[in-house]
Amino acid sequence: KYPLTSTPLSDYLIAVDLKDWGFDNWNQQEILEKLTRSIQWNCLQTGLGPVEGRYRLENNTYLLNTQLATNSCLKEVLFNDLKHMGVLYDQLSIKSVI
Repeated sequence: KYPLTSTPLSDYLIAVDLKDWGFDNWNQQEILEKLTRSIQWNCLQTGLGPVEGRYRLENNTYLLNTQLATNSCLKEVLFNDLKHMGVLYDQLSIKSVI
């Protein structure tokens, strides 16, 4: 029924493979925080909703679990921003978490 008062959310895992980045320990935290801010900004500005959740680093892979309205075109939206940080398309993945 209209008007819509809420949008159903689904769980997603956003992953960025950082194995080939070669960053050292002094700037690792800064890079992870920049990735998080970029993902949060893009999801909010494209209407997917605020990204809440904490990131973690496992085996040189940045992982962020969050709830979003949809993942339609999310990989393309994020890639267009993250490519300026050196992220390649195949290093980025968006997976639905069941």
